[in-house]
Amino acid sequence: MKLPKKVPKYRFVKLNEHLENPKGSYILYWMQSTRRTKHNYALEFAIETANEMRKQVIVYEGLTYNYKWACDRYHQFVLEGVAGTRSALLKLEIPYFFYLQQTPQSPRGVLSHLAKDAVLIVTDDFPCGDFPLYNQVLAKKVKVPVYSFDSNGIIPLRYFTREQAAARSMRYKISRVLLQNLEDWVPTPTIYSSSKYQVQGPWTKVYDKPIPQWVKECAIDHNVKPHWRFKGGRDEGLFKFETFMVHGGGYSEKRNDPGVRGTSELSPYFHYGFLSPLEVAIEAKANKTFSAFERDTFLEELITHRELGFNYTLYNSFYKSLEGLPKWAQETLVRHAKDPRPHIFSLEEFENSRTHDDLWNAAQTELVISGRMHSHLRQMWGKKILEWSKSPKEALDIMIHLNNKYSLDGRDPNSYAGILYCLGLHDRPWAPDREIFGNIRNISEKHIKEKIDWEGYANFVASLHKNPDANSPK
Repeated sequence: MKLPKKVPKYRFVKLNEHLENPKGSYILYWMQSTRRTKHNYALEFAIETANEMRKQVIVYEGLTYNYKWACDRYHQFVLEGVAGTRSALLKLEIPYFFYLQQTPQSPRGVLSHLAKDAVLIVTDDFPCGDFPLYNQVLAKKVKVPVYSFDSNGIIPLRYFTREQAAARSMRYKISRVLLQNLEDWVPTPTIYSSSKYQVQGPWTKVYDKPIPQWVKECAIDHNVKPHWRFKGGRDEGLFKFETFMVHGGGYSEKRNDPGVRGTSELSPYFHYGFLSPLEVAIEAKANKTFSAFERDTFLEELITHRELGFNYTLYNSFYKSLEGLPKWAQETLVRHAKDPRPHIFSLEEFENSRTHDDLWNAAQTELVISGRMHSHLRQMWGKKILEWSKSPKEALDIMIHLNNKYSLDGRDPNSYAGILYCLGLHDRPWAPDREIFGNIRNISEKHIKEKIDWEGYANFVASLHKNPDANSPK
């Protein structure tokens, strides 16, 4: 098959060598991590290919009960976006089939069933967690071509052919192609075929009953609850972004102070694919509320630092272990692994905010209750876990567990990169050589308290325990 002309370079990978099924009825798009119809290369490709072949496009999205750290918080966030995705696809006249696999007794093999009548399959390319494995298994199991598409960021993941060492090298290389990628976007094409096509299956009509009821019936961890500050779906993500664009003035000064909450809080919506960093970057670039310096600071965080994390997990298979650190960081941690610790806390004590440090406890409490931790505090949080754990390995395991269990942007390339940054990733050796940390950069709670509105942050964390009505700020 000749690929449509609009397929962007570096944005896709063909995962097997099978030929199209000429008897197939549709192009199947398995929506995994890009839950939107705009700025979605996989959907664009599916529509263009379907139009050329005079076939239908259908979209399948599934949510299972048995992924690691599955809980009410994550399930509800995904399910809150289902109605919006369905509505957006119906406007494009594309059928959308959603399946919630709730228990071990629920039907299995739904994707394989759909694949039997597909001409070819397209899906999302996400360089982290179980997604690469899911795609490999699918490509081996089916008898049709499988294409994975990267809609993760502004610059294509595979534009860079190897791991980048730090933000400074990434920044320079991005600057050479940034303008082209900010402008090189074609609107989603119109589908040729009708949307009346139906496929038999155990589809879940999420809108038939309240979402919390669906969640309650799933065999998942019911102890990690959703929080009113973050609701899933594209509309919620757009609302947060639009609010930030209007009230985000002073971002360059406010972003590092959790007491004033001056960040965009968009990372959960990027992680679950409800928003595209590209659309956000285009709008932010044109925003008049920000000064040029504030705009550039925001774009630096959105583009350079975010894409550095994706580059890291794509090319470093050890992104969950100490082996994923640069050699100097591994060596300094080994040298100081047996240094005496001033305090040793267990996982349970960390998880329940039972340390002697009120700032660390507040940051952990925010994470557990609301599913978010301010990025500036995350560095202090991680470094203190290193200082208060029996070994660097135990510290890393605790950080990953707490982050992935509670954080709405956990299990994400930027989460793993951010955690390992606490241990020297994308950084340089710092002098002098100190106990426990060696040459790892240190950030003390005293230093942070002097630079933030500590009282404001403490009051904010205390307020998270309250359950405001529906008119409270999102």
